[in-house]
Amino acid sequence: MLTMDKSRTLFYENELKSNILRLTKGTISQHEASALAQQAIDVLDWSNSALQHKGFGWIAGKLLEKIGYSFNYTTKAYELN
Repeated sequence: MLTMDKSRTLFYENELKSNILRLTKGTISQHEASALAQQAIDVLDWSNSALQHKGFGWIAGKLLEKIGYSFNYTTKAYELN
């Protein structure tokens, strides 16, 4: 993983957290969203050129899918299966 300074790490974590909360429409707690964002920050390869053009919303959506959420087109939100 690319070494990042504290301010960049905090920015990425906050962006992922807010996108997780937005995509789940608040059905996940702030604490859970923060924990997921921290885990993602630790494992994502930020120097990967395939990920560099993806937005935080896309990354958050893929993270939610990996842990068992799916997108409900009726409610327009990710929901736990």
